[in-house]
Amino acid sequence: MKNTRTISKETLTSRLKNMAVHYLQRYSSSSANLEKYLRKKVLQYNKEALSENPDLMLMFNEAIAETISFLEKLGYLNDKLYSKTQLRSLLNKGKSPIAINYKLMEKGLSKEDIAEAVKAKDSHRLELYALAKFIKRKSFGMYRKPIDSDMLSKKIEKETASLMRGGFSYEKIKSVINMEKEAIEDLLFSLERELDL
Repeated sequence: MKNTRTISKETLTSRLKNMAVHYLQRYSSSSANLEKYLRKKVLQYNKEALSENPDLMLMFNEAIAETISFLEKLGYLNDKLYSKTQLRSLLNKGKSPIAINYKLMEKGLSKEDIAEAVKAKDSHRLELYALAKFIKRKSFGMYRKPIDSDMLSKKIEKETASLMRGGFSYEKIKSVINMEKEAIEDLLFSLERELDL
């Protein structure tokens, strides 16, 4: 990206395409997230040239837009598919639907793409699945190590508070936190099939 004072738009676009493809080989991305990455790189390598010629940014913006459009046409960028795979990944990490919504918006996905990824699923069942995953991952509920009975109520309070901070509803926490391990495993298995995760 150096020596952009005399670079043509075609050469710049070609370099950005190479940079974008290299990035996408390592990471999956939304269109907005990739655009943010390319803009950051352009600014990082061209501070001096931009300070000398602020109109150069217009050419950079056009080249970035062309690069994003080109990759979308090729199918390397697909925000609808990306939102669905991110939904599945975040659910498996035990993220609540509220946390997932926030994370997907942070990745630059549109409200429409997020809604489409989530609307195909029952939000009540999504939350139950994520909650069971979180409980299992964090060794809460029946997954916790044996503990003195006098400390148990305090431990349950701490676990419940942690789950509520994670965005889960109190009613659902109460319905799952004291389930036996086998019941949680059955719940996860049936929800994975039902929600196609």
